[in-house]
Amino acid sequence: MTLNDLFSQLPLQYEYYPIHYLVMVDFENNLNWMQKEEKEKLFNIFDKPANSMKERIKFLLNDAFALKILDGINTIGTIYFWDINLEKMEIGNMRLVLAPEYQHKGIGYGVIDYLLYWLQHNDFKIISASIEQKDITAIKCFEKAGFRKTEKDKYSIKF
Repeated sequence: MTLNDLFSQLPLQYEYYPIHYLVMVDFENNLNWMQKEEKEKLFNIFDKPANSMKERIKFLLNDAFALKILDGINTIGTIYFWDINLEKMEIGNMRLVLAPEYQHKGIGYGVIDYLLYWLQHNDFKIISASIEQKDITAIKCFEKAGFRKTEKDKYSIKF
């Protein structure tokens, strides 16, 4: 089973927030809402170097799985999974980014909780997330969803 096979089974609707796959053709357009600092963080999360934005996006889509969260038609957030091991059924890292005006409304927690439920019922064993210690809001959101600190800047949940 491939990652795309697995995620093609995901019911893509959390409450009234549809969730769609991000593909190369619409990836750049769907990052327009994201602040420059957040874009830089996103593209610097991988160890492999990339020279251009297109190379970074291609790398992100080849070695990760990305979903966009909508408020109907507009992208309000994205969630990324990488360092995925389907043999062990582990996701080594995930990251959720929401537009500032949608933060502190329970959407991030709801999406994480929704995806964790689905991942658990599809036999995933461990999901991890890297969260900067200064990002108190993200830490609280992930802890509320069941993640626990396992090392500096790393939080995990085991099923």
